[in-house]
Amino acid sequence: MKTNWYEIWVDEGLSVPYVLLLRPTERAFEILDPAQGNKKAFEAQSYEDARMWLLEDEYVLVGRKELDDE
Repeated sequence: MKTNWYEIWVDEGLSVPYVLLLRPTERAFEILDPAQGNKKAFEAQSYEDARMWLLEDEYVLVGRKELDDE
């Protein structure tokens, strides 16, 4: 699994949008909360499960960042 990217998801229904990050790990996909010191908010075995969790709470994808291979 390629692990050198992350996505930025936001809840636009608030006066100040709330941001969560989705990234792959070696075995799963993590959703991290930057407002809580990057605490793990959710973990899924597939990208689709992580994406559905975000969509259920009305988050929208606003960007994806590919990181350089090191």
